[in-house]
Amino acid sequence: MVVELTNDNLVDYFGEEKVIVVFSSTTCNACKDLVPWLHKLPDDYKVVIVDCIKNIRSVMYYPKQIKYFPTIALYLNGHFNKELTQINIIKQELE
Repeated sequence: MVVELTNDNLVDYFGEEKVIVVFSSTTCNACKDLVPWLHKLPDDYKVVIVDCIKNIRSVMYYPKQIKYFPTIALYLNGHFNKELTQINIIKQELE
């Protein structure tokens, strides 16, 4: 399931076992191109798209500095596990 964050509440999704967070911007073409691939991921992953301009508090849950869009992170049981790439998403190499 893919959710676009509308309230700055990323922490609410960390109760899920497997969460992929896409830190993005509405002006990022690569982010827009990635969305159809996110819908093809297995159902056991919750995917949350975070607009980093609108949801500043949620960005703080990424343990590093976001240097580019999209920055994609895998969280397992509410804890940051690793950074993913667009290739990982397309090939579904997630863990």
